Amino acid sequence: MTASAAIVIAALSIGFGSNPPTRIRIAVWLGIWFIIVVILAATRALYYEHGLGTPGLGLAVALPIAVLCLIVARVQSLRENFHRVPLWLLVGVHTVRLLGVSFIILFAAGRLPAPFAPVAG
Repeated sequence: MTASAAIVIAALSIGFGSNPPTRIRIAVWLGIWFIIVVILAATRALYYEHGLGTPGLGLAVALPIAVLCLIVARVQSLRENFHRVPLWLLVGVHTVRLLGVSFIILFAAGRLPAPFAPVAG
């Protein structure tokens, strides 16, 4: 999960950043978001029995994406950068996601061992 998050952060930083300082700033903000979600998961704040559960996880993932969409829609320079992201970069990011899903599918079919599949997928 950490490797795929690093790939996504790097790809989005390269795609959206028009210069090195902007790329670093984007990477830092996305990294902070990832760290916050990891901390929430590690402290079981998103646990279904005594934490926020599924709604909390949904908010932790969907709220920053919704905020980013609103910002990109309102800021002309960000919108232009969004349209400049090369297609191969987006395909590469989703390839990583599909690889993780394939681990879960193989685990469910009994073709991949339990210690590896849930962590890798």
